[in-house]
Amino acid sequence: MSSSDEAMGGHRFMIPFLVAMMLLTGVCNTLLSKYQDLQCVANCDSPDPDQIRRFSQPVIQTYAPVAD
Repeated sequence: MSSSDEAMGGHRFMIPFLVAMMLLTGVCNTLLSKYQDLQCVANCDSPDPDQIRRFSQPVIQTYAPVAD
């Protein structure tokens, strides 16, 4: 085993760890965004489902992080 292999031994598990954490945070972000969209913001007690207003993400704010 060369000295460069020994130096990289500690970093061997770093990439799979980072990939797993990116996957976990992406899944959490998606699920929490969907949960947020289910929240009632007005007329929550109305018996008519058409009168209930749910949270809606503004398109400009949703697009802004993608545009950067």
